[in-house]
Amino acid sequence: MKNLVPPNSVVPTVTPNNNSDIVIDSRIPIWHGDLSRFDRDADYLHMRDRLSNAAYYGQMRDVVDTLAMGEVEYGERWANAPKLRYDPLRASGWTPLHQAVYMGSSIHEIKRLIEEFGASRLARTILAGDLPYPSMTALEIAQHLGATHLESVLAPVIYHAVPNNVLSRVQERFHGLVREDLGRRAAKGLRLPELEVLGELRVPLMWFPLRQSQGEGGVRT
Repeated sequence: MKNLVPPNSVVPTVTPNNNSDIVIDSRIPIWHGDLSRFDRDADYLHMRDRLSNAAYYGQMRDVVDTLAMGEVEYGERWANAPKLRYDPLRASGWTPLHQAVYMGSSIHEIKRLIEEFGASRLARTILAGDLPYPSMTALEIAQHLGATHLESVLAPVIYHAVPNNVLSRVQERFHGLVREDLGRRAAKGLRLPELEVLGELRVPLMWFPLRQSQGEGGVRT
């Protein structure tokens, strides 16, 4: 299950060519499930905080600038990255897309998060915050707020439909394997990948990077 690739790198999708060599096609998305601030570089934390604060206050120009800088400087796509916490069990799970919808950003700004930076429309919050329920998608937040003009933009296109009961069983088994591999203590502070988000990816692959203290490397889902 472990794949020893530097944890802060964007992992490429690889496919064999006719000569059985490995050819790099494109980067695959990252599941940002490590929500802890501990043992991270100060400059990296500064950039992640800049993104989270800009998203929280609806400062979309700063959000976009920081997303672009994250790709250039750290090789990471942060459109689905929640705010990091000293206690990851108290993380809200709100991504820049959730915040953009809640703060009333324009359709253009929201489409840009999705189309240019890869924001997931199936990603769910962890905590409710000012919303009536936890575990809400950006579309459900918009519906709660009465922002019906955003529904067509936020409705996910599902390329890989799996019945909920089947997906739930697969995810439960997958999470069990990860906990067994890492040890339950190491996995406790992680938000393990929600397989639902793979449904809107044309190529249903996602990288879940782990730092050395959590077992090093990562898991490809």
